[in-house]
Amino acid sequence: MSKRVHIALLVLVGLLAMMVFSGCQSTSTTTPPPHTPPAKPPVTPTAEGEVFKPGVGFVPENWYLSDETDYPEYGDGNWGLIQYTDEVDYDFVQIWYGDVPSELEGRENDSNALISQAVSNAVTFEPTETGTMTVSVWLAGYAKAYDAEIDVYEMEIAFVCESTCIDIYTCYDATSADEQQAMSLINSIYSPLSQPPTPPQYTPPAEPPVTPPAEGEVLKPKVGVVPENWYLSDEANYPQYGDGNWGLVQYTDEADYDFVQIWYGDVPSELEGKENDSSALISQAVSSAVTFEPTETGTMTVGAWLAGYAKAYDAEIDVYEMEIVFVYESTCIDIYTCYDATSADEAQAMSIINSIGFQ
Repeated sequence: MSKRVHIALLVLVGLLAMMVFSGCQSTSTTTPPPHTPPAKPPVTPTAEGEVFKPGVGFVPENWYLSDETDYPEYGDGNWGLIQYTDEVDYDFVQIWYGDVPSELEGRENDSNALISQAVSNAVTFEPTETGTMTVSVWLAGYAKAYDAEIDVYEMEIAFVCESTCIDIYTCYDATSADEQQAMSLINSIYSPLSQPPTPPQYTPPAEPPVTPPAEGEVLKPKVGVVPENWYLSDEANYPQYGDGNWGLVQYTDEADYDFVQIWYGDVPSELEGKENDSSALISQAVSSAVTFEPTETGTMTVGAWLAGYAKAYDAEIDVYEMEIVFVYESTCIDIYTCYDATSADEAQAMSIINSIGFQ
């Protein structure tokens, strides 16, 4: 049985199960052709106490809006649905929204209640990982499992925003690139009632104006998002490291010592003129992975740049290690990150990585 057929059957079984469960109701698995939805008039803010329709601020390339049913047209009249699907491999994110269940009333910041809700809503799989994460600015409970038969992850995420319960069900191929796409969409969810506040960020001390580097010079990367409890733990300007070809910017989580090292320096000969060559970028990431033996390789998008990556799981200490390489103009960026093997920790590390920019 092909992977696409198997995924389609998985989705169909899950959606049928949702018809009898208050958390998720059924939706069609037919994949319409990609399209651009017609322009819509401005949305009138929902009255206080009413269920609001969540917005999505970011849609990855090749994903499209595959279902949109307003509240309360699903099931028992308590749910609306927004679904985005990847037209390439049929990964999807279902965003169900509706009334706050009694189990969560007044408990929008109760980790145990949110996790319990996510677990009870996971009707298509048996969770092997549970915990909390931040979705945009809201505390959420999640439940997750890996399906080895078809090499996909399934995840249920539940949180409360004002008078609305958001219940997300997503299924995606078990690669970092696919997880990054699904999570980037999920983390862009916002409320039309009030735009979410800016997440807590580390603000570095003021610096004097920077003179733009001359063409051909190495550029120092900057980080735009620093999760709570992370801090700038090392900063060595190019070319102070090693053979004089590298600088370093490192962020560390003071809670559990996860870290992201952003090395920057000259473009190696293997990547000259190959900044968009997937094979060359992957090969460079693999060769740079000196602390682990990669079990997963591929490409992803970091900011606006194509990157190659290599990744491995260390079962002994329950962490992931990852090497990511991309080229921007005259600068090579080589990222090494190590984080606890949970979705919340991975989301924090990737939020730093995806916020990389340049002076």
